[in-house]
Amino acid sequence: MSILRRWKAKAVRFVFDHFILTKIGYPVDGLGESRDEERILPTAAGPVRALIHRPAKGEGALPVFVNIHGGGFVFGLPEHDAVFCRRTAKPLLTPGLMNLFNDCYLPRPALATDPRVSPLLAPLESLRGLPPALVITAEYDVLRDEGDAYAARLMEAGVAVRHEVYPGADHAFSHIGPKAPADAAWVLMEDCLRQAFQPN
Repeated sequence: MSILRRWKAKAVRFVFDHFILTKIGYPVDGLGESRDEERILPTAAGPVRALIHRPAKGEGALPVFVNIHGGGFVFGLPEHDAVFCRRTAKPLLTPGLMNLFNDCYLPRPALATDPRVSPLLAPLESLRGLPPALVITAEYDVLRDEGDAYAARLMEAGVAVRHEVYPGADHAFSHIGPKAPADAAWVLMEDCLRQAFQPN
């Protein structure tokens, strides 16, 4: 990433941390009194901070759900997906912001064609046999077409897919509202995870 882009990313994070999150009461500095653990995981691209959440009760082997949130990586706040916040901002994603996220993700633009970065470009054969998938898209999200196309691609490969499009919602609506579709989306995710982790 260029020095200019790096400073832009730092500026966005500073504004987000010190103005937006503070204004809406977002708990940046903690996740409450649940069984939470912070770990620094070594990766090929450098150390990554991760949060591990366990049920308040229960020991032994438990199912694992790995949540990777792009915004959390860029801003350095994995807490983004640990709590809810509500605010409105339309359009949420602008071309400039999307370019910034792309620069944060990809050290080289050519990597955008790698199926691990853009799974929609994966060969159909490599998608066959994947586990059931839940794909959630939002009516007003400028990235909705890509999500819709990926759901269709998985179906074409014979993967069991549940695809839900939430009307009146924008990108990241499950975290910033509106409340009704956000609540419905979280219930759906919980139900699908619960069903996936049930013993046969």
